[in-house]
Amino acid sequence: MSFRLMLMAGLITAALTGGAHATTFDLSGSPGATPTFSITAGGLTETYSSPAGNGFQVQSTAGLLSFSPALVDNNFFGSDTLTISFSAPVSNEILIPFAILDAFGSGDTLTATTNLGASTVFTTRTDALPLGEPEGLIAITPSAAITSLTLSSSTAFAVGNTTVPEPMSLALLGVGVLGALAARRRQV
Repeated sequence: MSFRLMLMAGLITAALTGGAHATTFDLSGSPGATPTFSITAGGLTETYSSPAGNGFQVQSTAGLLSFSPALVDNNFFGSDTLTISFSAPVSNEILIPFAILDAFGSGDTLTATTNLGASTVFTTRTDALPLGEPEGLIAITPSAAITSLTLSSSTAFAVGNTTVPEPMSLALLGVGVLGALAARRRQV
């Protein structure tokens, strides 16, 4: 009997989490666009903006960078910034693939600052080859709901698609885990 409960809990967990997914703001539908522009996904709108004169554009990265079919690319070096705003407050983890576009630099940094003032600095590895752009993944978990974050770097940088787990996804995952724990408790 307990095996059946475990099996049922496992199947329910798989079904619930399998149907859950994150909101992905896919840049590949906006080739050639320059900020300000917006993308809507999962009922949430994400707006990219930067001060006048900054060199951002959406371009394909096929054959150059591995993390995304498109990205927002900063063509200038130095203190240019890119702000990503959300149409509703976001308290979930935000994932943003990024790359530093300085082929010969080392230890370059990318800083993400939320509208609440919290900031995180990401340091890249040393470049190996001119096309071996150092890349990584920004993972921000706000301590309170945020409406925007601003990216800045010590050199030119690019960011790829943004992913925000949907609240329902997290709720479904929690229900599945609770079901598995309840089945385990009954077994013992």
